[in-house]
Amino acid sequence: MKRMMKGADFPELKTLDDYDLKEQNALGGKQFNVLKELNWIEDDFTLILMGPTGAGKTHLSVALGVHTVEQGFQVSFVSMAHLMYVLKTRDHIKKSNTRYKRIIGSDLIIIDDVMYMTYEPHEAHLFFQLIYDLYDKVAFILTSNKGPNE
Repeated sequence: MKRMMKGADFPELKTLDDYDLKEQNALGGKQFNVLKELNWIEDDFTLILMGPTGAGKTHLSVALGVHTVEQGFQVSFVSMAHLMYVLKTRDHIKKSNTRYKRIIGSDLIIIDDVMYMTYEPHEAHLFFQLIYDLYDKVAFILTSNKGPNE
């Protein structure tokens, strides 16, 4: 369990018990309980958490990730900026290649701050290719402070 938590690379450990549903209005108690059951992971679903800074998106994604590890699944947490670095350097830097293999071997991949910065066409292609290759093979949680129209 310790090794799996370390490998997940969470920025900090948060639990679902620490998550206060009253701090936001988009997620109800019923939905929260459905997420805790983790059936969506076994079905390779994608959760997209959007909202302004401070809404608890990262907290919820980490807490779900920790809960997922506790249930025996492999999880990888990565910021979008670090994921871009890993994707661009995996063929040249051994540490990036190791991290990439860990990410693609996970049951749940959490990508934080997906639309935080703008990306070059080559970077967007690398990201699209990763999602395309893993779609229907792994569950994702994507967080963003931008809405779909942005």
